[in-house]
Amino acid sequence: MLDDPKATVRDAVLVEDDFPLNAVIGSYPLRTRTVITETHRHSRDSDGFETLYDLETDPDELTNLAVHQRNPAARTAAVDILVDEMTRADDLTRPEPVSMPARTA
Repeated sequence: MLDDPKATVRDAVLVEDDFPLNAVIGSYPLRTRTVITETHRHSRDSDGFETLYDLETDPDELTNLAVHQRNPAARTAAVDILVDEMTRADDLTRPEPVSMPARTA
């Protein structure tokens, strides 16, 4: 990996943002999930708002492809990747934090 800057260990990165205090103090969504691939960034929040950017043609993320059906095929692919990554990162599949002491029998 260090010798090849084009080498990758995954096809996508999942970013999970949770804002539980917004239920009390704000009008922002409680959760946002984002998946970033080599070509796109797709986000969806708990209010249903979506963004989809083509990182190759729009690196500054100025045109949201998720609105007005601008690129339905790219949106469908991004949603599929997001669902796959969220399923893979489910709480039940995560190991215990490194800082937790080992369990003894």
